[in-house]
Amino acid sequence: LKQAVALLQASDQINPSANAKFLLGVSAFKLLSSTATQLQKSKSCADAKAAGEYLTLVNTNIPAGGSVSPDAAKQIMGAVGQYQTFIDASAKRYCK
Repeated sequence: LKQAVALLQASDQINPSANAKFLLGVSAFKLLSSTATQLQKSKSCADAKAAGEYLTLVNTNIPAGGSVSPDAAKQIMGAVGQYQTFIDASAKRYCK
């Protein structure tokens, strides 16, 4: 999935499109979800930083590509709010 994110980022840089942004945002959301779960166990700064990077990708690309699937985009953005607080608090706690 990490390779897919890298390829989608490259694709979007070469030829920006709503589809690439949406797929990038969905892929980043899946990585965000798994990294946040891992962060609960590891309590590591590295996982907190990775989750923060995925969160940024989701927050940037889902709104930009949301026209591809407005309902899915709305659901993802609703869920992202729940992750934001946890990731911000984790970064403050574990990245000293």
